[in-house]
Amino acid sequence: MEEELSAAEAAMQFGRLIDRARRGEETLITDHGRPVARVSPVDPVPVDAGNKSTNWDELWHRMRERARTEGVAPFTEEERKSLRDEGRR
Repeated sequence: MEEELSAAEAAMQFGRLIDRARRGEETLITDHGRPVARVSPVDPVPVDAGNKSTNWDELWHRMRERARTEGVAPFTEEERKSLRDEGRR
């Protein structure tokens, strides 16, 4: 199902629109109610791919739990942010 968003809404939700495209979904972008762009997947996504949007909170929780069970001290929030931002510099 194609979602329709204003350009302002799309700008605020860009990451979510990319997740939708990864799942094979399209989003129509409008400006004052007129269609101006479309965010869509580059390659078709197979129907049986089982793609789900990434739940970063769940992923972070699983990483912390694995570190705990393997005897590795979990990252602090500051360490996590530092690792996240390392490639952005």
